[in-house]
Amino acid sequence: MLRDGIFKMRRSILFYFFILSLFLLIVGCSDNGEKVVANVGGEEIEITKEEFNEKKFEPTGIYHEVIIENEGFDPARLEISVGDGIEFVNDNVKSFNLVFENGDFDETIKTGQVVRHDFLQIGTVRYFEVTRPDVIGEIVVNE
Repeated sequence: MLRDGIFKMRRSILFYFFILSLFLLIVGCSDNGEKVVANVGGEEIEITKEEFNEKKFEPTGIYHEVIIENEGFDPARLEISVGDGIEFVNDNVKSFNLVFENGDFDETIKTGQVVRHDFLQIGTVRYFEVTRPDVIGEIVVNE
């Protein structure tokens, strides 16, 4: 009888330990609401990191150049700040159908044409030419 009582007590302790561990795991993995200070429209505001990463920012008017050549993109990888844009310049001998993997951009750029695109969210965008999907470019958009 004493043995049964000890067994039940151990089982109860293990059950409560499991529940406590599960709770701590959930709390530890959830967004802790860590705040960052963001400059929005010239005003500094405090928002969570998740809100900051999902936020769409305003264009800065700053453009970086990516040259489309027969061999690929120059540069093939570029890091920019959120709100900056890219000027895609087609120095190729033919039109170039440029597509972003995320579907945000799909445009035919004629020879000698310049097309601009603003990057208003933080993240990485990969792009390619439809007829040459092995020629890949990448834009990394930072805070």
